[in-house]
Amino acid sequence: MKNAMLLCLFLLLAGTARSQEKKYPQKLDNDICTNLIIGDFACKGCAASDKDLPNDVRDDVVEILQSFKYCKVLNREKLAEIIKTGDSEEGIGSLNAEQRSQLRQYYQADRILFGNLKIQSNGSLLITVEINNLATADQEGYKRFTVPANKFEDYDSRHPFIEKGMVSMLLGSSDTDKPAGTEPAPSDKNNKAAGADPPAGDTNTKPAAPATPADPAQNGTLIWQHTTGVVSVWKVDPDGAQVLYREHKAGTDWTLLSCADNKVLWRHSSGKISLWTLGTDGIVLKYKEHGPIAGWTALNYADGKILWRHTSGKVSLWTLDDDGNQLRYKEHGPFDGWTAQICAGGNLIWQHSSGKVSVWKIDANGNQTTFKEHVVPAGWNLVSCAGNKVLWRHSSGKISLWTLDAYGNLLRFKEHGPIGGWTAVSYGNQKLLWRHSSGKISLWTLDEEDHQLHFIEHGPIPGWTALIYGK
Repeated sequence: MKNAMLLCLFLLLAGTARSQEKKYPQKLDNDICTNLIIGDFACKGCAASDKDLPNDVRDDVVEILQSFKYCKVLNREKLAEIIKTGDSEEGIGSLNAEQRSQLRQYYQADRILFGNLKIQSNGSLLITVEINNLATADQEGYKRFTVPANKFEDYDSRHPFIEKGMVSMLLGSSDTDKPAGTEPAPSDKNNKAAGADPPAGDTNTKPAAPATPADPAQNGTLIWQHTTGVVSVWKVDPDGAQVLYREHKAGTDWTLLSCADNKVLWRHSSGKISLWTLGTDGIVLKYKEHGPIAGWTALNYADGKILWRHTSGKVSLWTLDDDGNQLRYKEHGPFDGWTAQICAGGNLIWQHSSGKVSVWKIDANGNQTTFKEHVVPAGWNLVSCAGNKVLWRHSSGKISLWTLDAYGNLLRFKEHGPIGGWTAVSYGNQKLLWRHSSGKISLWTLDEEDHQLHFIEHGPIPGWTALIYGK
């Protein structure tokens, strides 16, 4: 009996050992993560969480890296001696050239990893890790991943999420790209020069796209522009975290009008327009130019249509094919005192000089099928329209998000703010984009009734301004 019990215990332990054995991709069984120093982990919101998260998560990362063949994690105590405490900057920014040189000489190491943690409003944990070259301070790896709230509460269950993120980063997955704007934007030889050329690249000479996420169709588009005119197209996941980015030269003479359905509409100072078609990886697959057309100004693109407004007040609603060619058009107006503002989601919205609003429902050919008028109090300005949602911003900074029915009736509305220093910029796909006076942004995810579910912040990034979020 005793021997049988010992045999069972032996088999149980052996099975457990086999089940815990880690099998990493062959690519990691080399020197891919040697000479790597694990630096500090900063955390926003940890003080109120009753968890020593920076140390806990760092220990997890150390344990994961030590599991890889040939990988070693270097001593943190010496690192703490070299890095001054209380620095205002985080990550590689906390090390000057002399300190980086000390680390390289003492450890014979070439790279350092820093982490940044943030407890989000929905209770989840956002982890950002990046690897930098100690000689140049350049970034060699970058990864963001989210630990759900229910996993975050159970410390032991966080490990697989961190492990997955670290393996992905070391293998060089698509979202290890450096976030745009952390240094001056490099020139893009594969894109056309700014100026008279359209803000679009030569699609035949673009660099190969990085690997895309498992379901890239779920990602949104967040567009930034630099003071030089360079544009950075971020693809962000449903939580708002950056997945990858692509930079394009647009020039300062081009103004972004709208982003919807993977189409980005730009208007040049001359009046001509360029309609980009984006791939799921942020590359400009193709573009189409129109104009300039004397007296006409393009306002926005949505649902396969471009809205133009004439100086007389009349409008022309173009229906396009997928390549951006005009199939047909429909004109309306002018109507005394009324100005067309935007067309999206089958809604053509006009505003009268008195402030009242008329929501036209239009068919596929641009014909009016019905309309509904609404009174809008003084101080409110139309910001954007997407689907059956209309975003208004008050002069005080507060916003009102309308939900319309199929006939243009107002079903409900939800107000937010004002929030000191923040301005609502756009709405799309249940995401509300706010921009702070400092340049940082906050991307809110809303529920069906437009209550905030959670948010994520980015920036500020010197020289860059977030312009719009869309699908």
